[in-house]
Parts: sequence; structure tokens; C-alpha cells
Amino acid sequence: MHRQGDVKALYLVVKTKGYDNRAGIEGEERFKTDSAKKFFEVLKAEGVPVEFVIKINGEKLGSLVASIVDGKPVRASSGLNDVSDQSV
Repeated sequence: MHRQGDVKALYLVVKTKGYDNRAGIEGEERFKTDSAKKFFEVLKAEGVPVEFVIKINGEKLGSLVASIVDGKPVRASSGLNDVSDQSV
């Protein structure tokens, strides 16, 4: 979420694959997701207002976006090591 005065901008990138849980993400797809997460961590460390969230089947995209816009934590961990199926 980027804010400039009263103006808010949200740039959203969604890559869908249809996983039912984080444990189901394996091999090359896990590598790609881990790489993307590290890239977003570097951006955040440099002051870029970004969030990285893995959306799993059953989680509502609108709820994830609303949580980010409202500044609420999306889930305790958005990493691939979190294999629970927490929905927002």
C-alpha cells in the first residue's frame, strides 16, 4: 500500500496455481515462490511498502487485500514453511 496524502495506491500481483495447502507446493514452484518472497523482503528492507502473501485455495482474495489496505496482519506467517491452512 502506497500513500501520498489522501491518495492510496495498491499494486497487486497475483499468481494462481490452485494449491490447497502450503505443503503441496513442491519443487520448482517452491523455488519460485521462495525466490519471490526473498525479492519482496529486499524491497521492504529498502523502504518499499510491499507485502508478500501466499494465497491458498479457499482463502478469499478480497479479504487478503482488505487486510493489507487496513494495515492488519494477514496471517502469522506468510512463508512456505507455514503449512497450516489459515484463512483470513
